[in-house]
Amino acid sequence: MIICICNRISDHEIRASVHAGASCCKQVFGGQGKAPQCGSCIDAMGEIIDETLACGERRMMAAE
Repeated sequence: MIICICNRISDHEIRASVHAGASCCKQVFGGQGKAPQCGSCIDAMGEIIDETLACGERRMMAAE
């Protein structure tokens, strides 16, 4: 699903950016070579980033 309409960034691209090391919206945009435009996507993008980071932490704890 497209989360950032202005830059056409999907939830899959946001998760991929987090897996590549991004931990905030600014890093997701930068990794895509883009910048925020209207800002209406920031809350949804932040939630996806937080969920993806939390999921990664749970996987790491399960592996220990």
